[in-house]
Amino acid sequence: MNLAELRINYQKGELLESSVDKNPFEQFKKWFSEAKDSQVPEPNAMHVSTIGENGMPNGRVVLLKNVGKGFSFYTNYRSSKAESLDKHPQACITFFWAELERQIRIEGITQKVDSATAEIYFKNRPRASQLGAWVSEQSARIESRDILELAFKCSTLEKKVEELSSCGGSGGSVLKKPKIHILDWLNANITPTKNFTEWLEEVIVSTNEDIEFLMSVKTNSIHEGMMRLVERSIEMTCDVKKMDEYPHSLMCVSQKQKTFYIYLEEWIICPADQFILLAQIIHGKLFSQLCIWNQKNKQRLNASDALEDQYSNAIGKVTGYKFAEDSSDMNKLRSSFYQYMKMDLRDVNFS
Repeated sequence: MNLAELRINYQKGELLESSVDKNPFEQFKKWFSEAKDSQVPEPNAMHVSTIGENGMPNGRVVLLKNVGKGFSFYTNYRSSKAESLDKHPQACITFFWAELERQIRIEGITQKVDSATAEIYFKNRPRASQLGAWVSEQSARIESRDILELAFKCSTLEKKVEELSSCGGSGGSVLKKPKIHILDWLNANITPTKNFTEWLEEVIVSTNEDIEFLMSVKTNSIHEGMMRLVERSIEMTCDVKKMDEYPHSLMCVSQKQKTFYIYLEEWIICPADQFILLAQIIHGKLFSQLCIWNQKNKQRLNASDALEDQYSNAIGKVTGYKFAEDSSDMNKLRSSFYQYMKMDLRDVNFS
């Protein structure tokens, strides 16, 4: 076989500067969506190249888990790639989608996600994968096969116990429906058309009505103004309580109190930083609309001390908002969001 002659003539499409989004992350999302729509097997599979202790490049294939301000993947902190990245944070990731005749190469500096986000991801992994991670550090030798087999026997036993707990225990008579995990149910039954970030940008829209509400009564708080903006924006797209037409990428259910779920490439439990992002975007849209109102009403403001007082009061409400995770503002927003968006799914027995 002559390897020099083994090649494919790539002719699909072309790459023009005029057709590329100026924001590289948005361009990647567009290409990734095309890969998913084209049914590329595991479109989130990517080759990660790092620099080893000996200064030589080292590569392996991992799965992309999120795209935000960067590209996220997860690994054991004691794996060879994690140790390499601790010493040399420079890395390169490569996607190759043969069906589209497209390759994407990304270079950059890596950093760890916060511990809360990592913990949420680990808790959402299949039980067998969790046990495998506990038994052995990635790329490390297991002391014996017996340890690995014992871990999976434990996993099998746990499943048997769950099955027995959900049934009558004898004769095969089922007394109650087996429990399912809410994340499994969401990923199997609800696929929003937009991910969480897109939903925040496109669905949540501020108007003059929101500013008039803030300015009309001194006791109307910034919190009430933000929730009013959210409720009006959501109700314009659909009835939040109708599951069969649920387009939103944020959800909570009465069976899991004050727990939020967001849709990225799949449903996950909402990390604290993502809920803070939600608050910042809603707050930012309200503040931007207030600035627009100011520009359009300068003459009215100059002519009326009462209107100037109302505007100053509204500015004070907006600028005084606290985004710290444990602040009273954020706690109040979480509580209000939960009460407004929670759905009672009594037909599903969640674990």
